[in-house]
Amino acid sequence: MAIKNGDLVITLPKIKEVQSIVNLEAGQMGFVVEIEHGAQSTVYGVIIDSKKYYLFDDEIKKMEEKC
Repeated sequence: MAIKNGDLVITLPKIKEVQSIVNLEAGQMGFVVEIEHGAQSTVYGVIIDSKKYYLFDDEIKKMEEKC
């Protein structure tokens, strides 16, 4: 499932590996407001608790939409 601007995402357990850089935990929700596609990876600007964090695609997942 592709992530796009405006999507609601949730942080994954891997975020614990960058705990020394950012104060985030697994299970926090935010909105994607920016997407930067690089040669090797994609970085997402995500607003969580009124702060913007730049996270890789393996640190977040899209919240599943239910009908």
